Amino acid sequence: MSYSRIVFCGLNVNRLLNGFCKQGIELYAVERVGKRVVLTVEKRNESRVVAQLKQKCYNIISVERFGSVSRWNFAKKHLVLVIALALFVLATAVLSSYCSKIVVSGDFDQTLVAEKLTELGVKRGVNLSKLNVDQTENALANKLGAMYAVLTKK
Repeated sequence: MSYSRIVFCGLNVNRLLNGFCKQGIELYAVERVGKRVVLTVEKRNESRVVAQLKQKCYNIISVERFGSVSRWNFAKKHLVLVIALALFVLATAVLSSYCSKIVVSGDFDQTLVAEKLTELGVKRGVNLSKLNVDQTENALANKLGAMYAVLTKK
Protein backbone atom coordinates (compact mmCIF):
# COMPACT_ATOMS: atom_id res chain seq x y z
CA MET A 1 0.00 0.00 0.00
CA SER A 2 1.19 3.51 -0.73
CA TYR A 3 1.01 6.46 1.60
CA SER A 4 1.74 10.16 1.53
CA ARG A 5 3.12 12.22 4.38
CA ILE A 6 1.94 15.83 4.13
CA VAL A 7 3.53 18.56 6.25
CA PHE A 8 1.67 21.87 6.53
CA CYS A 9 1.24 24.88 8.81
CA GLY A 10 -1.85 26.72 9.86
CA LEU A 11 -4.43 27.47 12.52
CA ASN A 12 -7.73 25.80 13.35
CA VAL A 13 -6.36 22.37 12.50
CA ASN A 14 -8.88 20.39 14.59
CA ARG A 15 -11.76 21.58 12.43
CA LEU A 16 -9.82 20.68 9.27
CA LEU A 17 -8.99 17.17 10.51
CA ASN A 18 -12.59 16.55 11.55
CA GLY A 19 -13.65 17.62 8.06
CA PHE A 20 -11.28 15.05 6.52
CA CYS A 21 -12.77 12.33 8.72
CA LYS A 22 -16.33 13.32 7.76
CA GLN A 23 -15.36 12.97 4.08
CA GLY A 24 -14.11 9.41 4.70
CA ILE A 25 -10.43 10.24 4.38
CA GLU A 26 -8.51 8.01 6.78
CA LEU A 27 -5.78 9.77 8.74
CA TYR A 28 -3.01 7.44 9.89
CA ALA A 29 -0.41 9.46 11.75
CA VAL A 30 -1.19 12.98 12.88
CA GLU A 31 1.57 14.88 14.67
CA ARG A 32 1.21 18.47 15.82
CA VAL A 33 3.99 20.73 17.00
CA GLY A 34 2.68 24.25 17.38
CA LYS A 35 1.27 25.37 14.02
CA ARG A 36 3.09 22.61 12.12
CA VAL A 37 1.16 19.42 11.33
CA VAL A 38 2.46 16.15 9.87
CA LEU A 39 -0.35 14.09 8.38
CA THR A 40 -0.21 10.61 6.79
CA VAL A 41 -2.92 9.56 4.35
CA GLU A 42 -3.35 6.91 1.67
CA LYS A 43 -1.85 7.87 -1.70
CA ARG A 44 -5.29 7.81 -3.37
CA ASN A 45 -6.50 10.57 -1.00
CA GLU A 46 -3.41 12.76 -1.35
CA SER A 47 -4.78 14.98 -4.12
CA ARG A 48 -8.04 15.63 -2.23
CA VAL A 49 -6.19 16.56 0.96
CA VAL A 50 -3.70 18.83 -0.83
CA ALA A 51 -6.53 20.51 -2.77
CA GLN A 52 -8.44 21.25 0.43
CA LEU A 53 -5.32 22.53 2.16
CA LYS A 54 -4.66 24.91 -0.73
CA GLN A 55 -8.31 25.96 -0.87
CA LYS A 56 -8.32 26.79 2.85
CA CYS A 57 -4.98 28.66 2.56
CA TYR A 58 -2.82 26.34 4.64
CA ASN A 59 0.92 26.51 3.92
CA ILE A 60 2.03 23.15 2.51
CA ILE A 61 5.66 22.54 3.41
CA SER A 62 6.20 19.14 1.80
CA VAL A 63 4.50 16.09 0.36
CA GLU A 64 6.47 12.85 0.63
CA ARG A 65 5.38 9.52 -0.80
CA PHE A 66 6.42 6.18 0.66
CA GLY A 67 5.44 2.56 0.21
CA SER A 68 5.20 0.81 -3.16
CA VAL A 69 4.71 4.05 -5.12
CA SER A 70 7.98 5.46 -3.80
CA ARG A 71 9.89 2.49 -5.25
CA TRP A 72 8.30 3.08 -8.65
CA ASN A 73 9.01 6.82 -8.45
CA PHE A 74 12.64 6.09 -7.51
CA ALA A 75 12.97 3.74 -10.49
CA LYS A 76 11.53 6.37 -12.86
CA LYS A 77 13.72 9.15 -11.43
CA HIS A 78 16.90 7.05 -11.54
CA LEU A 79 16.27 5.08 -14.71
CA VAL A 80 19.94 5.03 -15.72
CA LEU A 81 20.89 3.58 -12.33
CA VAL A 82 18.24 0.85 -12.59
CA ILE A 83 19.35 -0.06 -16.13
CA ALA A 84 23.02 -0.10 -15.08
CA LEU A 85 22.20 -2.36 -12.13
CA ALA A 86 20.23 -4.74 -14.36
CA LEU A 87 23.08 -4.85 -16.90
CA PHE A 88 25.59 -5.49 -14.12
CA VAL A 89 23.57 -8.44 -12.80
CA LEU A 90 23.12 -9.82 -16.31
CA ALA A 91 26.80 -9.39 -17.16
CA THR A 92 27.83 -11.07 -13.92
CA ALA A 93 25.55 -14.02 -14.60
CA VAL A 94 26.77 -14.43 -18.19
CA LEU A 95 30.46 -13.64 -17.73
CA SER A 96 30.89 -15.79 -14.62
CA SER A 97 30.91 -18.90 -16.80
CA TYR A 98 33.82 -17.66 -18.97
CA CYS A 99 37.51 -17.96 -18.17
CA SER A 100 39.04 -14.56 -17.50
CA LYS A 101 42.36 -15.56 -15.94
CA ILE A 102 44.58 -18.66 -15.76
CA VAL A 103 46.80 -19.03 -12.71
CA VAL A 104 49.48 -21.72 -12.82
CA SER A 105 51.36 -22.91 -9.75
CA GLY A 106 53.51 -25.96 -9.11
CA ASP A 107 56.77 -27.56 -10.21
CA PHE A 108 56.40 -27.09 -13.97
CA ASP A 109 57.22 -23.98 -15.97
CA GLN A 110 54.20 -21.68 -16.20
CA THR A 111 54.57 -21.04 -19.93
CA LEU A 112 54.77 -24.79 -20.64
CA VAL A 113 51.63 -25.48 -18.60
CA ALA A 114 49.80 -22.57 -20.25
CA GLU A 115 50.83 -23.86 -23.69
CA LYS A 116 49.55 -27.39 -22.89
CA LEU A 117 46.29 -25.97 -21.55
CA THR A 118 45.85 -24.02 -24.80
CA GLU A 119 46.33 -27.26 -26.74
CA LEU A 120 43.58 -28.81 -24.61
CA GLY A 121 41.27 -25.90 -25.39
CA VAL A 122 41.57 -24.11 -22.06
CA LYS A 123 42.41 -20.46 -22.59
CA ARG A 124 41.06 -17.03 -21.69
CA GLY A 125 37.54 -16.52 -22.99
CA VAL A 126 36.54 -20.21 -23.12
CA ASN A 127 33.15 -21.20 -21.68
CA LEU A 128 33.92 -23.06 -18.44
CA SER A 129 30.51 -24.70 -18.23
CA LYS A 130 31.48 -26.90 -21.20
CA LEU A 131 34.84 -27.83 -19.64
CA ASN A 132 35.13 -31.32 -18.15
CA VAL A 133 37.56 -30.86 -15.28
CA ASP A 134 38.44 -34.54 -14.80
CA GLN A 135 39.26 -35.16 -18.45
CA THR A 136 41.29 -31.96 -18.66
CA GLU A 137 43.25 -32.82 -15.50
CA ASN A 138 44.09 -36.32 -16.86
CA ALA A 139 45.08 -35.00 -20.29
CA LEU A 140 47.23 -32.25 -18.76
CA ALA A 141 49.01 -34.72 -16.47
CA ASN A 142 49.69 -37.03 -19.45
CA LYS A 143 50.99 -34.18 -21.65
CA LEU A 144 53.30 -32.89 -18.92
CA GLY A 145 54.40 -36.32 -17.72
CA ALA A 146 53.24 -35.45 -14.22
CA MET A 147 51.78 -37.73 -11.56
CA TYR A 148 48.69 -35.54 -11.27
CA ALA A 149 47.29 -32.14 -12.12
CA VAL A 150 44.65 -30.18 -10.26
CA LEU A 151 42.32 -27.83 -12.09
CA THR A 152 40.05 -25.50 -10.14
CA LYS A 153 37.33 -23.28 -11.63
CA LYS A 154 36.62 -20.04 -9.75
